[in-house]
Amino acid sequence: MTLDEALAKVDTRWWETASDREIVDFQLNEERLCMPFGEFQRAMESVLGRGVWTHEFANPQALRDEIDGKREPLDPIDSLAQIIGPSKVIVVVTDDAEA
Repeated sequence: MTLDEALAKVDTRWWETASDREIVDFQLNEERLCMPFGEFQRAMESVLGRGVWTHEFANPQALRDEIDGKREPLDPIDSLAQIIGPSKVIVVVTDDAEA
């Protein structure tokens, strides 16, 4: 899809009438984002039944494989560690008083 085609698709607001699965099936297989990212992430979370961190979208094949039941979901921290490598420190900050 060209940039102009992607922009034209955005103008149709197609995601507003599509099911979550239709959104994921289309957008996960399209290189150009054709909708608001937040809506894509929300649909992905609905289809997978779990929270999906933004860095997970850097590996669309892993998401496809999870949807198809070919692999178990990775722990979000483990998947981030795979991206940044073992020499980096990951710090998670939450506002949860019990964390």
